[in-house]
Amino acid sequence: MKEEKMRKTSNRKKVKKKSHSSKRNNQSSLKGSQLDSKKRVKKGNTKRRSSSRKSGRPQKVALKNLPMTKDKKILNAVGNLLFYAVLILILVSAVLMNVSDKDTTIFGYKVMTVLTDSMNSKDKEKFKDGFSSGSLVVLKNVDPYTLQKGDIITFNPVRNNNKVYLTHRVKEIDQKKKEERLEFITTQGDANDGSDVPIAASQVNGKVVRSFNNAGFFLSFIKKHIVVVAILVSTLV
Repeated sequence: MKEEKMRKTSNRKKVKKKSHSSKRNNQSSLKGSQLDSKKRVKKGNTKRRSSSRKSGRPQKVALKNLPMTKDKKILNAVGNLLFYAVLILILVSAVLMNVSDKDTTIFGYKVMTVLTDSMNSKDKEKFKDGFSSGSLVVLKNVDPYTLQKGDIITFNPVRNNNKVYLTHRVKEIDQKKKEERLEFITTQGDANDGSDVPIAASQVNGKVVRSFNNAGFFLSFIKKHIVVVAILVSTLV
């Protein structure tokens, strides 16, 4: 009986030792698997990073250090050209407006502002080169005896009065009076019903070679505020 009891107790101890050893083995295997999984995750992340770099995915780069592309350089150049073109236009227009309404011309040209709608006809197909009040007209000095029907001219309607100007279209050329050096030019505004009083060659101020709608208001402002414009241009430069 005693021997059987001793065998049973020894068997129980052996079972306990086996259970403890199995538990330890299980724990060690779990820890090893966790470590292996962590190592695998780290390796996967490093592989993904390296693959993303190799695959050429977009990465964050400081914008300040980026070199200018050709398109940006072209846009900057065009912007600078436009800026200086506008600047030169303002300066030239200011000079031209100061000498306009006088007998002084620059290279045979001068500019004037239209104050009425006498050349603004409703029939746009017939009078395609008409213009409205506020437009800017460019005049060229021409020989009055070379004028033809349909030309638009600026003239003094009253002799020896250089303060009043009209810009109308040549309606008729009287050849007989032209040979006699008399009042051979008859004009009429495109929007007017009747013709003007005939004028002589000495009353012609110039022939309109170009017109710009609504540009006269802008240049009139420059003329009235030339000091402010000069200060603004100087600060921009």
